[in-house]
This record gives sequence, structure tokens and C-alpha cells, in this order.
Amino acid sequence: MNDIATPQAIFFDWDGTLVDSYPLIIAAHNYARDKLSLSAFGAEEFRPYFGKPRDLIYSTLYTGQEDIARQYFEEFVLEHHSEQLNPMGGAKELLDDLKSHSFKMAVISNKKAELLNAEIKALNWAHYFGCILGSGDTQKDKPDPEPLNTAAQALGTHAEVENIWYIGDSEVDMESAHRAYLTPVLLGETPLSAKYQPKLIFKNCEELHAFVLQCLEKPLNRSV
Repeated sequence: MNDIATPQAIFFDWDGTLVDSYPLIIAAHNYARDKLSLSAFGAEEFRPYFGKPRDLIYSTLYTGQEDIARQYFEEFVLEHHSEQLNPMGGAKELLDDLKSHSFKMAVISNKKAELLNAEIKALNWAHYFGCILGSGDTQKDKPDPEPLNTAAQALGTHAEVENIWYIGDSEVDMESAHRAYLTPVLLGETPLSAKYQPKLIFKNCEELHAFVLQCLEKPLNRSV
């Protein structure tokens, strides 16, 4: 595998990467499921669907009731996102440092754009990102490469695409990065198939932050 150089731009997934939104998301789905007289998800039962494309989630979990399930889900999230939305440990410090060093940053998520922007606004984080793309902002969602390619174009970055990192916590994120020819960076310990392996793996935002600081102090190559 090729060496990894200091990134010239950094793109992030949202849920499970910069924010711990799993409690909010499962609560919103259980609200929808209660309204539709469906059984509630257990604490980890929804985990395999976390980060998957929205259309896949709704078609699988709410067959024939996709539209009303979306309505209930979004109703709950818009009402409760400020109560149950928590930044991942070290995420704000990471973003502060990257901004102070003039990194171009973006968020690309499969969350509906309206909800994504509402959550970023609630945290007062919009100033970090030159581009924010949620589901509906492009014709196709991840794992299609279109959202990542669109963000690169929107930021006007002149970096070679492999010098743009896409940081996420799921196989969908890694597949999207591979297909867009960005450097895939995994945050966390999600098991992945052999096809879409990351080039770097960090346990959390703090570990990622420490590595980026090393890169800034002295250009550093690291193979995994």
C-alpha cells in the first residue's frame, strides 16, 4: 500500500464520526415504529443499518410505509436533536486545530440535508466547513462517489484526490472514498470486507488529531 502524506483537505462523515448521534437515531426510529405499531429496536439491533443509505434503510425496515416512516422520523429528530446530539470526544478540538491551519473541510453524510444542517447549526459548527452535503443535495448518496466528487469541486481544491482524506466510521464511507479515489480513513473499529479497506485507522478523534499534528510539524508518511 502506498505511503500516506499530509492531507491537503479533509472531508468527514457526520454520524458516528464527528457526533455520537446513535441514541438520537434509534430513538427517532423507535418513535416512528411506535406510530406504525411496529416493534421497537433493542439497543444494538439497529447498529447494522447505521450509516447505510437512507432509501435502503426505509425500504428494508418500513416496506410499503417508507414515506410516513420518514415523516415520523424527521419530526422526532427536528424536535429532539439539540437534546440528544453529542460531539464525539475530541471532535471540536480537532476541528478547531484544522481550521487554525487553514485546512479545507467538508461534511458529506447520507442524513437528509435539512436534518444535517439543523444539527450542524445546533452545535454552531457551520463555520468549520466549506461544503456540507446531505442526502438530497446530490442525485446519488454514498457509497456512490458523486457526493465526495461534488464536495471536492465545490471547495475548488487543487489537491490530487488521493491527498484528500475522507474520514468515516462505516464500510459505506470507505467504499465511497475508494470509488472517488480519495484516501479512505476509518474512525473506530467497524469490521470491513476486504474490498474496501482504509489506508489509515484511528480509534477516535483524539488519536486522529495527534497524527495530524505530527503531519503538520513534519511531513510524515505512514503505511498500514
